[in-house]
Amino acid sequence: MIVPLLAVAAMLGIKVFLVKGNPLRAFASSCVTIVSVVFTGVIGLFPNLIPSSLDAAHSLTIFRV
Repeated sequence: MIVPLLAVAAMLGIKVFLVKGNPLRAFASSCVTIVSVVFTGVIGLFPNLIPSSLDAAHSLTIFRV
């Protein structure tokens, strides 16, 4: 739950930094939001990086066989 909460906090940070007139920090916060949302998806797929629709044994995983 840490990564999704980080994404939400960074999204709120965008608004705060724009109101304060600091566009560089708002941009950095936007970057953190994008990376956190993508990383949340990667965490959700763990350990299957690419799940197989045919058979679970054919999925691409992070573990070596």
